[in-house]
Amino acid sequence: MTRTSKRPSYKLEDVKKLIRDNNIFINSNAQEDAWDDFNWKLDDIKKCLLKLKTGHFYKTEPHKNNAELMIDIYKAKNIMKDISIYVHFYIIPGGNLIINSFKEL
Repeated sequence: MTRTSKRPSYKLEDVKKLIRDNNIFINSNAQEDAWDDFNWKLDDIKKCLLKLKTGHFYKTEPHKNNAELMIDIYKAKNIMKDISIYVHFYIIPGGNLIINSFKEL
């Protein structure tokens, strides 16, 4: 059974603090998609993520490989200069933000 929620598992202020403190890991697929879709590197991705708002939240669902971890999914239209993104992430114990997906919406 899949558990989904319309409430984020992680506070955006906590997510943004992890980004500012550089406690962020972006998986290789997300990095490749960000480059392919926008020609963006890590700093560009971080700038964009810092612009997320609670209204961009879409849903939460369990991580497919670890049901204890919840993934927050955001869809942000026109977040930066007519750029719309789809991103999902989670925070692992120990306090690192993991960006699992980052691509054009």
